[in-house]
Amino acid sequence: MKYSVGQAIVFMQESGGGIVREVLPKGIVVVEDEDGFRRPFSIRDIAPVTNSRVKAISSDDLLLESIGLAPVKKEKKTITTLVDWEIDLHIEELVESHANWSNAQILQRQLAAFKAFFRKACVHRIAKIVVIHGVGEGVLKSEIASFLEKETGVIFYDADFRRYGLGATAVEIFHTKR
Repeated sequence: MKYSVGQAIVFMQESGGGIVREVLPKGIVVVEDEDGFRRPFSIRDIAPVTNSRVKAISSDDLLLESIGLAPVKKEKKTITTLVDWEIDLHIEELVESHANWSNAQILQRQLAAFKAFFRKACVHRIAKIVVIHGVGEGVLKSEIASFLEKETGVIFYDADFRRYGLGATAVEIFHTKR
């Protein structure tokens, strides 16, 4: 599937969608989500919005308005469930090229992506996220743990070994009732 700048898409692995802002090589597109964050996605993890798909995402009226579609009238109220989100912080997943980057620059880019993702999960009241950081020397994992230790209402632990191996952290976020 080919995508073009300005095309509306939905996410396959999480709720919501956005607008394609950049098409990169190797099947990667940069999508501006409904919160204004620009995030890279593999074309396998997104789908185009077509008129036949509008009803499938009609619960997200903000997204539909942001892409210029009128919200579809809902016939009955649906209960949304909290879903798990995951982010892969391997630098190859975040940027097209990191040639000539120092380890410190790579770490800073990875941490910035994690913090933006964490904030977005909090805004969307996501109950659990999985952060894929890899094994390596453990510097990124340690920095993520240091950040999370300062946050209130979160617990974190090694993610499911069977699914992620040793290179991922699960984070549960406890939201206060509004």
